[in-house]
Amino acid sequence: MAGSAAPVVAAGEDPTTTTFTITPADVQYTGGTTTFDITVTSESGAIPQGPVYIHTSGCLFGSPLVSGTLDAEGKASLTYTFVAPYEYQLTACYGPPADSAFQSSISGDLPYSVVDNVTTPTLTITPADQQYAGGTVTFDVAVTAASGAIPQGNVAIMTGGFCGMGSPLAFGGLDAEGKASFQETFDTPSDWIFAVCYSAAEGTTFQDSETEYQSYKIVDNVTTPTLTITPADQQYAGGTVTFDVVVTAASGTTPQGNVAIIIGGFCGMGSPIASGPLDAEGKASFQETFDTPSDWIFAVCYSAAEGTTFQDSETEYQSYTIVEETTTSSTTTSSTTTESSTTTETASTTTTTATETTTVTETTTSDTASTSVSSTTTDSSSTTETSSTTDSSSSETSSSTSQGNSSTSSAATTTTSFAGSVSNETTGPQTDTLGEPRSGRTPNLPWLLLAALGVLAGSLIVAAPTNRRREHEGADETAG
Repeated sequence: MAGSAAPVVAAGEDPTTTTFTITPADVQYTGGTTTFDITVTSESGAIPQGPVYIHTSGCLFGSPLVSGTLDAEGKASLTYTFVAPYEYQLTACYGPPADSAFQSSISGDLPYSVVDNVTTPTLTITPADQQYAGGTVTFDVAVTAASGAIPQGNVAIMTGGFCGMGSPLAFGGLDAEGKASFQETFDTPSDWIFAVCYSAAEGTTFQDSETEYQSYKIVDNVTTPTLTITPADQQYAGGTVTFDVVVTAASGTTPQGNVAIIIGGFCGMGSPIASGPLDAEGKASFQETFDTPSDWIFAVCYSAAEGTTFQDSETEYQSYTIVEETTTSSTTTSSTTTESSTTTETASTTTTTATETTTVTETTTSDTASTSVSSTTTDSSSTTETSSTTDSSSSETSSSTSQGNSSTSSAATTTTSFAGSVSNETTGPQTDTLGEPRSGRTPNLPWLLLAALGVLAGSLIVAAPTNRRREHEGADETAG
């Protein structure tokens, strides 16, 4: 911005012209520095000397805003800082010394605005929009000024009300870059509103300012437990069941606290079958043995450690079966019966042999036990009868032997022998009872009678075994 005016001419004086330029042009912010560049020239071409002034109400009235002296080139540069907003009319004035040949002169009026040095604070919250209870919230504040200068002063994080009222959540001064940062932790879930208040430092012309409120949520740090049972679904009675527990948190941090394996009811009620703390990775593992077959249900209860903001949680129940262990048994029964009968007669020279064998085998198989029963029975009988007749002798022999049974073999044998001999021959002279020869008697009549009786008796003896054999054969046919 530049201003000039026609010089005031007096008789015998050299007329002059005064011009000036304002920087920044047109407008300045309070606290900002304004520069006035003034040049005075003369009609004769000589370089004017003397003081120059910047006035806000004309050159003839009041005190100048700023003043200075022309240099060897007839120029001057004056600066001024406006501390209050105002709409000005500015004039540059040249006033030569009393003994100078130069004539005084003034510039034209220039309108000039001085405005508030508006500041603009900004608030950035991390993480955006919400945080989990117990998590850290970071508030980053930056304040800028319309003049481009770096604001000085303090900022406060407000949770309600107007700036300057109540107690702020956080408070501190801006750094050399016009910034500030605060961190806060919220342990209780809630809906919040946050804003920044900027207060300019005393002696500066920065304008106080504030942001609008923005909504922010602190939410429960929800946890999620999981339960893995090994082996899955079922185990045999007496076998080991492993319970692996993992707890995670919505915030991504590792939960601290204890977990319990419960078999019914609600968390915190009754006695759990296993419990213990989570490790540094939020995990726990338990092993249990169940001796009795049964249907079970299992769930996990998580209890957050005191002083933490993790939320208690639990799993749903899952079914699990303890079953009876399968066994294997084997039973084998074997029975063998053998019956043998032999009859031999030597009179009519007939031999009969009969053999009967029976085998029974029974096998029962189950999973783990083996029982074997084997029985063999052998029944064998043999009968032999022999009969013979001669003229000179008669004899009868009968024998009966053995009958037996055993688990592997049994033999019974019966033998009957008969021998009779009758003869009408004599090998020496007949004598009487006194041993004297009886040649005059009927030859051998008594002995013939005895021989006949012997033959009859032998026939009866021979017939008896034959009848027994026939009875035995009949019994065999009936059994067959």
